[in-house]
Amino acid sequence: VRSPYAHARITSVMRQLAEKGLSYDQAAGLKHLHLLTESHEQELIQALSRYPELVESAALSHEPHQLAHYLRELANGFHTYYNAHQFLVEQGGLRDARLALVNAVGQVIRNALALLGAIYLEHGMFHAVPLLWRLHRMHHADLDFDVTAGARFPPSEIILSMLFKLAVIAVIGAPAAVVILFEVLLNGTAMF
Repeated sequence: VRSPYAHARITSVMRQLAEKGLSYDQAAGLKHLHLLTESHEQELIQALSRYPELVESAALSHEPHQLAHYLRELANGFHTYYNAHQFLVEQGGLRDARLALVNAVGQVIRNALALLGAIYLEHGMFHAVPLLWRLHRMHHADLDFDVTAGARFPPSEIILSMLFKLAVIAVIGAPAAVVILFEVLLNGTAMF
């Protein structure tokens, strides 16, 4: 609940920016990141820098809950920052840097929620759609859960899964190479 609320607050800040007749220059914001010296800002920057590694870790260990816990921590950090600082300050460089930071938080929240939702949606589709279930049921055929359980996906399901994730990633704007790497790592290590 805190992640979508954080995203709503970020959207509200950007709406207030327009209502006040102010502008946001992303390039200037990125150029002025050195102005983000407050402890809350540094903590958010540190949290954002952990995101790619955390996604990889969650994928390799088959623990999507890591992503959910990260989202909660990121949202809590953002809410603390939101309550402690003004974003729409007069100094343009600082304003743009703060808005670049909060927009980065919003992008990570959107991406992580999309990944979590996509994984859940995809798995649900493979159970609910009869044609997809015919592919997926092979995974459930053996009641003895062992190291081979991760290998009981037919290649056609793996390809469909990869195409679905590529579509999701295209929507959220991540590079397709990242998804391909994710799928190779996920499926290549599913038995270990």
